[in-house]
Amino acid sequence: MAPSDQVIIWINIHRMRIESRSPFSQVMLRAIEVLAGNAARDGKVYLMELKITGYEDDPRELFEIPEVCNWARAIFESSPGLWFFLGKASQLHFLGWMCGPVLQDSSPEFSRLAEARWKEATDRGLSDGERWLAKYHASPALIAEYRAYHHARSEG
Repeated sequence: MAPSDQVIIWINIHRMRIESRSPFSQVMLRAIEVLAGNAARDGKVYLMELKITGYEDDPRELFEIPEVCNWARAIFESSPGLWFFLGKASQLHFLGWMCGPVLQDSSPEFSRLAEARWKEATDRGLSDGERWLAKYHASPALIAEYRAYHHARSEG
Protein backbone atom coordinates (compact mmCIF):
# COMPACT_ATOMS: atom_id res chain seq x y z
CA MET A 1 0.00 0.00 0.00
CA ALA A 2 1.44 3.35 -1.01
CA PRO A 3 2.01 5.92 1.77
CA SER A 4 -0.47 8.26 0.05
CA ASP A 5 -3.17 5.65 0.70
CA GLN A 6 -2.66 6.04 4.46
CA VAL A 7 -3.74 8.88 6.66
CA ILE A 8 -2.10 9.12 10.10
CA ILE A 9 -3.92 10.98 12.86
CA TRP A 10 -2.07 11.83 16.08
CA ILE A 11 -3.98 11.80 19.35
CA ASN A 12 -2.39 13.30 22.45
CA ILE A 13 -3.52 11.84 25.75
CA HIS A 14 -2.51 13.79 28.84
CA ARG A 15 -1.66 12.25 32.18
CA MET A 16 -4.60 14.08 33.74
CA ARG A 17 -7.03 12.11 31.52
CA ILE A 18 -5.40 8.82 32.43
CA GLU A 19 -5.19 9.42 36.17
CA SER A 20 -8.65 10.96 36.52
CA ARG A 21 -10.13 7.78 35.07
CA SER A 22 -12.32 9.94 32.91
CA PRO A 23 -14.57 8.06 30.50
CA PHE A 24 -11.93 8.23 27.79
CA SER A 25 -13.29 5.11 26.14
CA GLN A 26 -16.05 7.30 24.69
CA VAL A 27 -13.39 9.50 23.07
CA MET A 28 -11.71 6.39 21.63
CA LEU A 29 -15.01 5.01 20.36
CA ARG A 30 -15.70 8.35 18.66
CA ALA A 31 -12.20 8.33 17.13
CA ILE A 32 -12.77 4.79 15.79
CA GLU A 33 -16.12 5.91 14.39
CA VAL A 34 -14.53 8.87 12.60
CA LEU A 35 -11.65 6.79 11.23
CA ALA A 36 -13.96 4.02 10.00
CA GLY A 37 -16.36 6.52 8.44
CA ASN A 38 -13.56 8.44 6.73
CA ALA A 39 -11.92 5.24 5.50
CA ALA A 40 -15.18 3.98 4.04
CA ARG A 41 -15.86 7.34 2.39
CA ASP A 42 -12.32 7.99 1.04
CA GLY A 43 -11.14 4.43 0.40
CA LYS A 44 -7.92 5.14 2.34
CA VAL A 45 -6.45 3.41 5.37
CA TYR A 46 -6.83 5.71 8.38
CA LEU A 47 -4.56 5.02 11.34
CA MET A 48 -3.97 6.76 14.63
CA GLU A 49 -0.84 7.17 16.66
CA LEU A 50 -1.22 7.82 20.38
CA LYS A 51 1.10 10.05 22.34
CA ILE A 52 0.90 10.09 26.11
CA THR A 53 2.10 13.33 27.68
CA GLY A 54 2.45 14.69 31.19
CA TYR A 55 4.89 12.04 32.44
CA GLU A 56 8.04 13.75 31.19
CA ASP A 57 9.26 14.38 34.75
CA ASP A 58 8.56 10.80 35.86
CA PRO A 59 11.76 8.70 35.63
CA ARG A 60 9.80 5.51 34.91
CA GLU A 61 8.99 4.20 31.45
CA LEU A 62 5.29 4.39 30.62
CA PHE A 63 4.94 0.60 30.83
CA GLU A 64 6.19 0.82 34.43
CA ILE A 65 3.45 3.24 35.49
CA PRO A 66 0.42 1.35 36.85
CA GLU A 67 -2.07 4.06 35.89
CA VAL A 68 -0.97 3.95 32.24
CA CYS A 69 -1.12 0.15 32.17
CA ASN A 70 -4.55 0.01 33.79
CA TRP A 71 -5.78 2.67 31.38
CA ALA A 72 -4.48 0.72 28.35
CA ARG A 73 -6.12 -2.52 29.49
CA ALA A 74 -9.42 -0.74 30.20
CA ILE A 75 -9.40 0.99 26.81
CA PHE A 76 -8.69 -2.27 25.00
CA GLU A 77 -11.46 -4.07 26.90
CA SER A 78 -14.00 -1.39 26.02
CA SER A 79 -12.77 -0.73 22.47
CA PRO A 80 -10.90 -3.71 20.96
CA GLY A 81 -11.36 -2.19 17.50
CA LEU A 82 -8.88 0.50 18.52
CA TRP A 83 -6.12 -2.01 17.76
CA PHE A 84 -7.28 -2.22 14.16
CA PHE A 85 -6.82 1.53 13.68
CA LEU A 86 -3.51 1.96 15.54
CA GLY A 87 -0.30 2.64 13.66
CA LYS A 88 2.59 0.24 14.22
CA ALA A 89 4.41 2.40 16.79
CA SER A 90 1.27 2.81 18.88
CA GLN A 91 0.52 -0.91 18.68
CA LEU A 92 3.96 -1.70 20.09
CA HIS A 93 3.62 0.90 22.84
CA PHE A 94 0.09 -0.21 23.65
CA LEU A 95 1.26 -3.82 23.89
CA GLY A 96 3.91 -2.82 26.45
CA TRP A 97 1.36 -0.84 28.43
CA MET A 98 -1.06 -3.78 28.47
CA CYS A 99 1.73 -6.10 29.73
CA GLY A 100 3.16 -3.78 32.38
CA PRO A 101 3.96 -2.87 35.04
CA VAL A 102 4.27 -6.33 36.53
CA LEU A 103 6.98 -7.70 34.25
CA GLN A 104 10.31 -6.43 33.05
CA ASP A 105 10.43 -6.13 29.29
CA SER A 106 13.46 -8.43 29.07
CA SER A 107 12.03 -11.36 31.05
CA PRO A 108 10.82 -14.60 29.41
CA GLU A 109 7.44 -14.11 31.14
CA PHE A 110 7.10 -10.72 29.47
CA SER A 111 7.81 -12.30 26.08
CA ARG A 112 5.16 -14.98 26.61
CA LEU A 113 2.61 -12.47 27.87
CA ALA A 114 3.41 -10.05 25.05
CA GLU A 115 2.96 -12.79 22.45
CA ALA A 116 -0.38 -13.84 23.96
CA ARG A 117 -1.59 -10.23 24.23
CA TRP A 118 -0.45 -9.50 20.65
CA LYS A 119 -2.47 -12.46 19.35
CA GLU A 120 -5.54 -11.53 21.41
CA ALA A 121 -5.33 -7.87 20.39
CA THR A 122 -4.88 -8.74 16.73
CA ASP A 123 -7.70 -11.30 16.66
CA ARG A 124 -10.19 -9.15 18.57
CA GLY A 125 -9.00 -5.94 16.95
CA LEU A 126 -9.34 -7.26 13.40
CA SER A 127 -12.78 -8.64 14.06
CA ASP A 128 -14.04 -5.49 15.77
CA GLY A 129 -12.29 -3.16 13.29
CA GLU A 130 -13.85 -4.93 10.33
CA ARG A 131 -17.22 -4.61 12.03
CA TRP A 132 -16.68 -0.84 12.28
CA LEU A 133 -15.76 -0.62 8.60
CA ALA A 134 -18.77 -2.71 7.61
CA LYS A 135 -21.01 -0.41 9.66
CA TYR A 136 -19.95 2.44 7.37
CA HIS A 137 -20.30 0.30 4.24
CA ALA A 138 -16.60 0.16 3.42
CA SER A 139 -15.82 -1.68 0.24
CA PRO A 140 -14.54 -5.27 0.44
CA ALA A 141 -11.35 -4.01 -1.27
CA LEU A 142 -10.70 -1.53 1.56
CA ILE A 143 -11.31 -4.16 4.22
CA ALA A 144 -8.86 -6.41 2.35
CA GLU A 145 -6.29 -3.55 2.35
CA TYR A 146 -6.60 -3.19 6.12
CA ARG A 147 -6.22 -6.96 6.53
CA ALA A 148 -3.13 -6.98 4.29
CA TYR A 149 -1.68 -4.02 6.20
CA HIS A 150 -2.16 -5.78 9.53
CA HIS A 151 -0.83 -9.07 8.19
CA ALA A 152 2.33 -7.33 6.95
CA ARG A 153 2.79 -5.64 10.36
CA SER A 154 2.40 -8.89 12.27
CA GLU A 155 4.99 -10.55 10.01
CA GLY A 156 7.51 -7.73 10.38
